[in-house]
Amino acid sequence: YNNNRIRKTDPACTMPTTPTITASATTVCSGDSVLLHISSGTLNSATNWHWHNGSCAAADIAVNDSVWVNPAVTSTFNFNRPLL
Repeated sequence: YNNNRIRKTDPACTMPTTPTITASATTVCSGDSVLLHISSGTLNSATNWHWHNGSCAAADIAVNDSVWVNPAVTSTFNFNRPLL
């Protein structure tokens, strides 16, 4: 034991993988509902996927691996895994 040295061992860090998104329909018309699902990808130390309509700065529309959306116009949906 040496008072001048403190050693901390961190758990191994798992690098993220690129998620795969699947949709319940390939063509969506105005008023249709479609399920977007993250079918693969790692969260690492985050606890949930966060979905946003528009940009990642927008409020969450869902916090899990799937979200039902009903776009009235051409829309962009983003997801992220927040850093802890």
